[in-house]
Amino acid sequence: MVPRRGQKFLSVTLLLVEAACVAVVSGWVGGLSRNWALLGWPGPFADVAFSGSGDSLVAAGTIGRVGIDQSGKVFVCDSDRAIVRHVIADEEPIFAPCLCAASSEIDDSVYVGLANGAVVRVGATHSEVSTVLRPMLPAWPFNLDVSPSGSTVIAYGWDEITVTDGLSSDVVKLNEAGIERATCAVWSESERFLVVGVADKQGENGAVAILDVGEEFSLVANYALPDEVRSVDWNSASDRFCCAAGMVLFLFEFSGNRLTLLKQVNSSESEDVREVEFDPTGRVLASAGEDGSLRLWDARDLQHLDTILTTDEWVTGIGFNPRDSQLAATTSDGKIRMWDIDLQTASATPVKIGNGFDFHRGAVLISGWCVLRCIILIVRRQRKRFSLEV
Repeated sequence: MVPRRGQKFLSVTLLLVEAACVAVVSGWVGGLSRNWALLGWPGPFADVAFSGSGDSLVAAGTIGRVGIDQSGKVFVCDSDRAIVRHVIADEEPIFAPCLCAASSEIDDSVYVGLANGAVVRVGATHSEVSTVLRPMLPAWPFNLDVSPSGSTVIAYGWDEITVTDGLSSDVVKLNEAGIERATCAVWSESERFLVVGVADKQGENGAVAILDVGEEFSLVANYALPDEVRSVDWNSASDRFCCAAGMVLFLFEFSGNRLTLLKQVNSSESEDVREVEFDPTGRVLASAGEDGSLRLWDARDLQHLDTILTTDEWVTGIGFNPRDSQLAATTSDGKIRMWDIDLQTASATPVKIGNGFDFHRGAVLISGWCVLRCIILIVRRQRKRFSLEV
């Protein structure tokens, strides 16, 4: 027989152990449930971009399968561990699949292009959403880029591009420059020129074209390529830009209104490259595509530095933090991944997604558990007293 005092001590000990287990499990599950980025969300992500301050990360995509009748989703995350702070889904004005995203350097926001042709601004600080460009069906934005001064260019995949500052919009016809389809576009650092990725109507051949913004977007230079251009990015530290056409990366220099091809390399052996982006210092270039790989290159000569991701899913979007060397990527299975890039050694360290433990959630659940346990004990005592009286 165990003494009564020993029984009480054993009961209290077991209760404390049970409480500790509940706290640990509930806190861990709570932290994990906050981290939808790690677990994946139903439907693919299409693109990702950091806010102008670099404090937030915005991932844009679709709920369910991509289609014009589906709803869009936008995740606003902390940039340190990609912990989800806010989700905007199936509500105005995110009422269509999100296809592309670009950060704005003049404010703490990200611009997102929707499948109905609209462009919305996501304020990453308070997660407010406002419409920059109204829907313009049958539009399908392939790419958008925000200039340092806040002007946005949108390429819809036809013979015109749209340039807007949020107050007014201009539609620039490109057929006079011989451009059949503008698939992507990026501002030069000076904002005087636009680099436009081009494809023919059959999607078999492409080109890059340089347009002079100050001369009514007249054609300054172009260079024919053997495949349609999927992505283009300007190196803010030089007069160079890189584009992806098919499975090949092309490095160009544009100086004195002269366009020169410096180098080309195969980035993939089987699938097309979908995204290219320079880091803010202009030292490293990241490329990703349909083969599920994410590669780092030396921005000077396109020497391969490292392959930091290999997955069976498409890498749909990549983005560098404008304030440091963080790199984020989204994939077609609805996940976000992040790395810290050492620009000196070009090495990548995966960022742990989520904090692993939600103390607030754990405290709430353990409080509820304590109340429930007290109720159970009271009910048991009342039953025991009632049985003794009977």
